[in-house]
Amino acid sequence: MNRLALFVAPVALVSGCAAERASAEIGRQYERQWAVDLRAAVPGDWNRVCFLGPYPIAEDATHLLGRPWDLQDHSAVWQSDG
Repeated sequence: MNRLALFVAPVALVSGCAAERASAEIGRQYERQWAVDLRAAVPGDWNRVCFLGPYPIAEDATHLLGRPWDLQDHSAVWQSDG
């Protein structure tokens, strides 16, 4: 289960229904093969993924992304321990 959390965390940074669809797809992929193809799970024009560990703080995200990123506004980390 801890491995799954590592893959779900970045998807929390996607907002709204897209995050729910992406999270569900990641869960399906992981259960089938214990691996995740993020390009298939999270379609779009992107080229980087930022993995944050459990219970990150806004400063962690800002440091990793190189710009301010408000975790509370752009993720579900405050509402989910998943």
